[in-house]
Amino acid sequence: MNAQQIREEFRAGGFVLVPDVVRGEDLPSLREAAAALIERCRSGIHPWVRHSAGRDDTWGAGKMFLPTSFEPALIEAMASARVREVTEAVLGASRLSVVSFLFHPERTTWDGPWHRDSQYLLPQEPDRQRDVVLAPTWTVQWNIALYEDTALEIVPGSHERWNTREEQETLHTGHGRMPGALEVRLRAGEGVAYTPFMIHRGRYRPDPPRATLHFAYQRREETDPRVPIQRPDVPEEALAALSPNARAALGLATEGVKG
Repeated sequence: MNAQQIREEFRAGGFVLVPDVVRGEDLPSLREAAAALIERCRSGIHPWVRHSAGRDDTWGAGKMFLPTSFEPALIEAMASARVREVTEAVLGASRLSVVSFLFHPERTTWDGPWHRDSQYLLPQEPDRQRDVVLAPTWTVQWNIALYEDTALEIVPGSHERWNTREEQETLHTGHGRMPGALEVRLRAGEGVAYTPFMIHRGRYRPDPPRATLHFAYQRREETDPRVPIQRPDVPEEALAALSPNARAALGLATEGVKG
């Protein structure tokens, strides 16, 4: 797809599937880096992990630039030319704003709650949550699968509008049948770019293996006062290990380092 087709498809549904974001020959080295990160998360070496309430399984990693988590190859994949091309077709000039990683739990099976990310981003500001959802798309979130991944469910067309009565009923409980929901099926190396403010949820299974890059880009020059500014912390040691392309994707090529 060219830039116009990407933009039109994203505007219509709130997402776009992107094949071969990671080339087949690059998958083994990325899987090796992912396995090392998962081991450090499960062993407690890297403490910045994702849990769900009432469950002791871990299923994701944050703070991806710390010495306990940093895998340069994973960051480079998030900053690839194809990722930036698709993102900029939707947003224009943009930079990495959120960097994380998702993997399969070891023991437990469950479905996460239906949600829009605005409720977690602004938990104490319900009016602003609505404003962020209704604003024209200002951030693009990615899942790029290193193994086949069917964990994500979305509601196409639920972006840039507020909830219907039926959607609100399901969002209130977090569970149950969501009208219009679609399972996103990613092959290894395939990605989905979507707005995190559409209605969606994750599903967590010990099997099959999951190793999915999970990150977001934000407009580089944000002027909308409704939009919160997000930026990852990147220590000097991590920045020095990244390519000029990755530093540019972070918006740190000429801006210096955020500690």
